[in-house]
Amino acid sequence: MTSTYSFFLILLVIAQIVIAVLVFVFVGDVTVALKKSFESIFQNRDNQVNADLIDSIQRNLECCGKTSFLDYGVNFPQSCCSTAGNAPLCVPFATGCLSRMSSFLDSAGNIVAWVSLGVAAVELLGLISACCLANAIRNQQRRSGY
Repeated sequence: MTSTYSFFLILLVIAQIVIAVLVFVFVGDVTVALKKSFESIFQNRDNQVNADLIDSIQRNLECCGKTSFLDYGVNFPQSCCSTAGNAPLCVPFATGCLSRMSSFLDSAGNIVAWVSLGVAAVELLGLISACCLANAIRNQQRRSGY
């Protein structure tokens, strides 16, 4: 039973290491793909669904437009407004969403990859313990003659 557990645990450790390596390698490709998607959504912002998505991104990432609030011209949406201060006028976020998305995805990708490697390291300790336990059980059975 412990040998079977060890086998499945080693499969899990290998899968997590592969996932971590893939995240490290392909986070740049994902960032490029999401930037292209955001640019096409931003071009079609007249569609209400796209406008709602852009507003949500701008509020959550505290950004405005593709590169800056100047992408909207004079009339930028309320989601571009910074809530800092008590001024009744809207102060738009200075950074654009493409750069914010890029930095967010890079940091999130690194966090996911490092956490995956950390969990794999803990599972590797469990794997070593399970193998030692299976070996001790086998030796005990051999010594006692079962």
